[in-house]
Amino acid sequence: MLRNYCVLKDINAHFKPKDFWLATLIMLGAMLASLVITQVLAHPNVLLVLFLGVLAAGVKTSVWPALWSALLGFFAYNYFFTHPHYTLKVTHSEDLLTIIFFLLVSTISGNLAVRLKEQVLAIRESKREVEDLLSLSSKLSLAPDRRSIMEVALKEMAKLVSAPVLAFEKGLVEQGSALDARGEPFALPASELALARRIWEQSASDSSSARTSPEQPSQYKWLPVCSEMGVLCLLGVPDGAYKALDWELHNRISNLTQQLKLSLLRTKLNEELEEVRFQAETERLRAALLSSVSHDLKTPLAAMIGSAGSLLQYHDRLSDEDRKELMETTLQEAERLDRYIQNLLDMTRLGYGALKLHRDWTSLHDIVGAAVKRLVNELKPLKVNIELAPDIPLLYVHAALLEQALINILENAAKFSPEGGRIDILASVESTSLIIDVIDQGPGIPPEEREQVFNMFYSVTKGDRKPSTGLGLAICHGMIGAHGGSVEALDGKDGRGADIRIILPVDPQPESDPDGALDGDPAEGAE
Repeated sequence: MLRNYCVLKDINAHFKPKDFWLATLIMLGAMLASLVITQVLAHPNVLLVLFLGVLAAGVKTSVWPALWSALLGFFAYNYFFTHPHYTLKVTHSEDLLTIIFFLLVSTISGNLAVRLKEQVLAIRESKREVEDLLSLSSKLSLAPDRRSIMEVALKEMAKLVSAPVLAFEKGLVEQGSALDARGEPFALPASELALARRIWEQSASDSSSARTSPEQPSQYKWLPVCSEMGVLCLLGVPDGAYKALDWELHNRISNLTQQLKLSLLRTKLNEELEEVRFQAETERLRAALLSSVSHDLKTPLAAMIGSAGSLLQYHDRLSDEDRKELMETTLQEAERLDRYIQNLLDMTRLGYGALKLHRDWTSLHDIVGAAVKRLVNELKPLKVNIELAPDIPLLYVHAALLEQALINILENAAKFSPEGGRIDILASVESTSLIIDVIDQGPGIPPEEREQVFNMFYSVTKGDRKPSTGLGLAICHGMIGAHGGSVEALDGKDGRGADIRIILPVDPQPESDPDGALDGDPAEGAE
């Protein structure tokens, strides 16, 4: 029905009165030019001028005005240029054949001129449609999310129909509103909202045409955008603007809705894929966490239970030295367990963005000294060399977090260092950055794994003398990043071992230190 209406509309377009007036004026000009030319040339040459008039009328107007111009040329030549003049009689048979032949040729040529013009216009319009379609496709592909896609589509459709267009999505059913081209909620009347909901349900089985309710007036024509996955959205075009659309605009709207459907499907599939990826990553982390917790909590607990049990059961038979050794073992394992639990808590805070910095001015010497002291048992089999440049300024940091980050790096270095090995802690200032290097003499980190070692639960097992959770460096990376710094893994000295480098920004120094508690002597050459 819509196609028949548009065809009739196109036929009626050929009967525009202004086109007939334009064709008449063109032929009047051609006749005046012919009357002038007859003063110089023979009468048969006049046919060329009239013929050009018919072609001009065909190019400027449409089929029926072109036919009208051919008839005007036919009668004009007969009236003004054949004997007897100023009558419609034809006395010579050759003149009769001439004007009949002119009528046939001008009619065919005028029709061809109209068709050629229409084909040129159609090619131009097709080119413009393709360019618009490519532009729309590019805009939709650059839209990062569903809301941005809907905004682009609504703006483009509003240009086509010259009226504001609404979008009705499933998530807006409960809100009782639609979206406008700015992505803002647009309140619908109760009757229009009920109609949109009903059309949404009906469109699941048939989305081939615009829908309204036959039993009630509607402000909008609702165009369903459907796919194999169901109804994606409804586009609401104002009823008056929809009725004014021609067949060409209907095709362009259809192309737009197809592009919109593909873009919405793309975002929907991306969301589902991201959800599947997130679930898989969550499951992987859960399995790794359970494995890590089951092993790393059980090991120190087993040592603590064993030491406490021995003290309880054999207390009278143990020497003072043995009892002290068992108590030290219990304390060491308890501290190790405390550090592991602290790492788990830090990991949780980093994962949920709840890690807050409580900055204050502090000395790097104090932080390094506290970190080494807390790991005195782990570092006992090793040589620790601390070299801090004398010009290191005060740091405006969360001291506890920076200390924990340094502890994680030192503990990691101790695990990979051989018995009697050496760990260097170096610090210097370069431009506006503080560089801290922790260098061990272990097997090093392969270049292809240097970025992965800062991922959660990733551990390089080569040379590891103790079980590793894979949390230490990842948490260190998060803590340093929270301070605006960075952590990277490099080669150790002379290509041996690994160098974990911390880079921190240096803040402008405070004007004074009223307590004087932040000044300290650099710890150099300590072992």
